Amino acid sequence: MKNLDSVFAAYLIGWGIFFAFSLSVAKRAAGLECELEQMEGRLSQGEEINLDSYGRAASHLRRILESLGLERKARDALLWRGRGVQPHAPAATGRG
Repeated sequence: MKNLDSVFAAYLIGWGIFFAFSLSVAKRAAGLECELEQMEGRLSQGEEINLDSYGRAASHLRRILESLGLERKARDALLWRGRGVQPHAPAATGRG
């Protein structure tokens, strides 16, 4: 109930309902992110996790982040050159 009070207070002082809604959705995303991190930590220690729950949580997180305006975009492969990764070169034929 305390959280709803702060949402309504934010609206009343002029931040607007959209900001309050976005803040609420961002809190959900943070909670899912924490849960996913915990699951990944258990997995890295050799413990078993429920992969169905992990996959669902990851999908929900992606959708929540998209609703906040964050979206996955393809990166240009040439950007990796600065990181020491070379693009694939044609195979050497041995003729020369």
